[in-house]
Amino acid sequence: MSDDIGHLDFEVYSDLDIRKVGGHRFARHPSAEVLIACYQLPDMQDPAVWLPRTQQPPKRLVQWVEGGGKLGAHNAAFERTVWAHTLTRQHPDLPAIKDSQWVCTAAKAAASGLPRALDKALKALELPAEKDTEGSKLIKVFCQPRKPTKKDARIRILPEQDARFQRFVEYCQQDVRGEMALDASLPDLSANERRMFMLDMKMNDRGLPIDLPLVEKALKVVRALEVGIASRVALLTGGLKATQVQKMLDFFYDRGIELENMRAETVRQMVKREDLDDKTKELLELRVEAGKASTKKLISMLACADPDDHVVQGGFLYHGAHTGRYAGRLVQPHNFIRGLLKAHQRELIFELLEHADPDLFTLLYEKPIDSISQCMRGFIKAPKGYELAVVDYTAIEARVLAWLCGEEEMLAAYRKGVDVYKLMAVKLYKLRSLEDVSDEQRRIAKNLVLGCGYQLGGIKFVDYAANAGVVITEEFAKGAVKAYRDSVPNICASWKEVERLASMAIRKQGEVYEGLKCRFYMREHWLCIQLPSKREIRYPYARAVPVERWGKPAFEISFRTEFKGQFLREKTYGGKLIENIVQAIARDIMMEGMLAAENGGWPVIGTVHDELLTLVKRGQGRIKELEEVVCVKHITWTRGMPLAAKGFVCVRYEKG
Repeated sequence: MSDDIGHLDFEVYSDLDIRKVGGHRFARHPSAEVLIACYQLPDMQDPAVWLPRTQQPPKRLVQWVEGGGKLGAHNAAFERTVWAHTLTRQHPDLPAIKDSQWVCTAAKAAASGLPRALDKALKALELPAEKDTEGSKLIKVFCQPRKPTKKDARIRILPEQDARFQRFVEYCQQDVRGEMALDASLPDLSANERRMFMLDMKMNDRGLPIDLPLVEKALKVVRALEVGIASRVALLTGGLKATQVQKMLDFFYDRGIELENMRAETVRQMVKREDLDDKTKELLELRVEAGKASTKKLISMLACADPDDHVVQGGFLYHGAHTGRYAGRLVQPHNFIRGLLKAHQRELIFELLEHADPDLFTLLYEKPIDSISQCMRGFIKAPKGYELAVVDYTAIEARVLAWLCGEEEMLAAYRKGVDVYKLMAVKLYKLRSLEDVSDEQRRIAKNLVLGCGYQLGGIKFVDYAANAGVVITEEFAKGAVKAYRDSVPNICASWKEVERLASMAIRKQGEVYEGLKCRFYMREHWLCIQLPSKREIRYPYARAVPVERWGKPAFEISFRTEFKGQFLREKTYGGKLIENIVQAIARDIMMEGMLAAENGGWPVIGTVHDELLTLVKRGQGRIKELEEVVCVKHITWTRGMPLAAKGFVCVRYEKG
């Protein structure tokens, strides 16, 4: 942590629930009001308290901001939005804080492989400045509206109405102490990552444009369809609801259908059984239809989109995964289903939704909710006069893996534009030429190339293929995996090599080991893998314990990571480490591509998996130019990597 940084934390009231609407809409709502602002500047011994409802802005804080001083906060996007929208409404003369002044300790924690939550990050590092968990309960008292009762008709408890407010102030001060302790214990983001962090703020400010009027109509249709499903389920079961999981499981069990759970994929597999009677099959299909995420998605869009400009801000989380990749928030654009409908079929659904008539969907579609669910992306719609320019990196992980491991035959094929999946199919099926490859053979070979580069075995490949809708036998899978491994010896060798490099770095602290275009070393308790971009993947509390594997001495590598809210020890292995490295490199390419697009005149509004979304004036997509720009040929560390990208323009967002 730098010595020239101040720290800041707010406690804010709003009529809206931040968990449902996101920080941007929460802070912009007219009811939002900053109750407490605690801050500590470099020359202060303890956090100072400012109560913006009754006090003028502190001169020292104002001068610090005006002088360009840096301000740290945990999840700084929230404090930034609150300062810009809520606090300046309360105190219009406050100076603006530039994006370059913000430092986010949550981002630093995530970049170091730690939990994002302040209390969990502090515990993970065993720091003494723990978060005040008792004080955190007062958020419900002072920052959220309450339900009035006969004895107490208040819809909100004001600070002056409850003596516990002083305890709440102390909680806010303790948060500042915790943030400072965390900041001091973590490496700063690199200069390049700072550039990305600042673009992240712009991107999340712009947000995703939503066709809000159509969302409202779609929600009306889906809810009516769900009522129809509920009525049919009740009729077939004697009054049960599709949402009563255990009762539905018991109902099916009594009829000889044993289900482990009622998850969509489990039920979908059961529907394929040929010995089901018509009633049971219909019930299972109704359960799948009722379990679609359409309603939740539409409700989230309605809640998060600003009612004035119809934009969902804050939908992307910087460094949301250990590898640095983004995660989705709010409307969760990362988990839209791909869908099988063609463009004209999706457009028909949008036209039908304009009528908001559920009977139309019941009449035209066997599975109406599923049909609407396949169109979720399309509710992201460019405003009038604009269009979305979308670009997707082609097989980026497979290309990065081949480049990382030096698989020259595969690299040559990518550079020449040869279909690598057909090339793999020729080897797998022992065909004479690429022209002899059938669509199904190519499809299986594609899954082989994309799935088996990370040490996937035959049994696991069966599951991988099934998730992609490809059914293969275990015997075939084992032969396919062998054929793949025989064709890519360098990739296979990388699994063992990365284990060797990582275990040596852990065991010999202070030494640096190089291989696979990366550097491996320990920094304090972190195993660091420095990528070609110079960014690090960090593994906290890494260990390498001697074990015997397949009759030979080896080292079992483990580290601590967050899993279901707990900071637990997790084992890893060569294939998994290679997967981490490849995905992290792909993320760094995406980052450079986003920065290049932004600088080239394509305002970035999001990134979904390997896809980049920009919003431009209609007719200015320049898509071929964008495809070139995001392949970042100007970046020296990507030299020799056969990158390719495919783009398109659209009004409604779709999967290319």
